[in-house]
Amino acid sequence: MKFEQSCKQFKLEIELNNEFIEYHFNEGSKAIDKFISYESVSNNIQKREIQNKKYLYGGIASIFVGLIFATADQSELKIGVVVLIVSGAISISKYATSNLKYVTIDTDETPIILLDNEDSERIFEDIKNKRNEILRNKYLTINWDNSMDNELNKFLTMNKLGAISDSEYEEIKNQILSK
Repeated sequence: MKFEQSCKQFKLEIELNNEFIEYHFNEGSKAIDKFISYESVSNNIQKREIQNKKYLYGGIASIFVGLIFATADQSELKIGVVVLIVSGAISISKYATSNLKYVTIDTDETPIILLDNEDSERIFEDIKNKRNEILRNKYLTINWDNSMDNELNKFLTMNKLGAISDSEYEEIKNQILSK
């Protein structure tokens, strides 16, 4: 399964393979190409937002300089004052609308970055479902050679991640504790 997301600032490609997540992230000159194991993906997802502060600072500076010139008593500066104040207001409004909303999914390695839109939840669910399938296939059997605590922690972690249900966890826990 392959997903692509892009906006002005970055391009993202995620391919969900059988063994790993193939993750490609490009932001201008910054590029990340990683193979991320499903087992390293947590359930932690964080919403974030970036705003381009140069619009804000430029707008404030333009308005400030315009106001300084407005206090001068020279009529030839009046058009310049209007231009500075209007361009400052435009810059500030551009700052207010230039925000980029995205989400990050924590992993043991590089966080996975997704645009915060209708696709991000579906992509995250697909990643979690694949991760849970892999965890169930690899670790669902009780390893009697491991310590009781290690096995209980393993199944508790699988339960917290959603790979096994509460009832499955309780059943496995009872089996381990009865030995």
